[in-house]
Amino acid sequence: MRQKGPLFGLAVLFALGLVPLSLAQPAPSGDQPIVPNPNIPETATPAPSPATVPEASASPSASATPAPDSKAGLYISDSGNHRIMYLKDISGEGRKVLGRPGHEPGYFLHPSQIWVDPKGKIFVADRDNNRIVRMDEINGLGWTEMPGFNRPEGVASRGDEIYVADTGNNQVIVYAEMDGRPLRSYKDPRLNHPTSLWLDQNKDLFVTCGQDPPGGRVVKLVDQADQTGAKWEIYEGQNLKQLGFAPSQLVTFKRHVWMVDPVASRLIRVDNFQGRSAREWGGYGANLGKFRSPNGLALSKEGNLYVADTGNDRIVEVIGNDPKDWHTYLGGGEGVQLRNPTSIFSWCPVPPPPPPAEEGKKPKKPK
Repeated sequence: MRQKGPLFGLAVLFALGLVPLSLAQPAPSGDQPIVPNPNIPETATPAPSPATVPEASASPSASATPAPDSKAGLYISDSGNHRIMYLKDISGEGRKVLGRPGHEPGYFLHPSQIWVDPKGKIFVADRDNNRIVRMDEINGLGWTEMPGFNRPEGVASRGDEIYVADTGNNQVIVYAEMDGRPLRSYKDPRLNHPTSLWLDQNKDLFVTCGQDPPGGRVVKLVDQADQTGAKWEIYEGQNLKQLGFAPSQLVTFKRHVWMVDPVASRLIRVDNFQGRSAREWGGYGANLGKFRSPNGLALSKEGNLYVADTGNDRIVEVIGNDPKDWHTYLGGGEGVQLRNPTSIFSWCPVPPPPPPAEEGKKPKKPK
């Protein structure tokens, strides 16, 4: 069982009103923003339990499936600040922040991919804490963690299965629950250094992997029951103008596959895994239409793209081909500026899993 450190005791005293706010909040050091910060009104206060919450003891709201789009918005891994952030939209409205450097519940160390599944559960690959975190709300309610990974950078969930890119161990592992018991795993030379995951509307799994050099690729696990990889599809940058390809995150929309490639500071679109109709946007720079080592990519339900432009410390909303129509978010106010954001999430195209059949009742036959 996790030891309850001095911060937990301090939190209890603060809740009882025995410790003033000025003592409950440690002072920031250097230029590292410390959150939660009571001086930032929109900053969320972490509300996880002091230890990992087992499945059976989750709060009543944890089992309720939210209404569609009830958690719509932008979810950002603000990795350089060791925190996650929620925005209602690119304007920054509805901003909520959770995290600070550390190992306890409500703390992160270089959070990587962030994902919200069809049930509204929030997953974070907490890379340098070697764990996957799941929450019910952006404030940390329902905090549950699964440890034992080696610098995991990717996580995705379709509601009934959880996928983890165990990056340091060069494998992808699938779980039914956050209990650490895997259903299956994929370990193959083609999945070397998996970085992020994507699930499309057909529940097909996409994995971005590889480093440059020697080079990266996108792997589509068409038949997930096939652990031999005989039916996998591979894209390795065919028909791109610039050499060097190491995609860090991708989304699919209609017939297109979109990727960000930090090696060439570009946004890429292809029609298929042969690289048909390949197009590129970007190049190294700070102006709109340019990127600096973008690592994150998200898709809205309406088809808008959002890029975590890591080196420029900003989020870019990509609207059409003209950068004049694009919008950016950098944060605002002391302690809220983004710092090396590496992942962003907006919409999960996976349909929610069917509700479990009640005990003693046979499932209805489809009409």
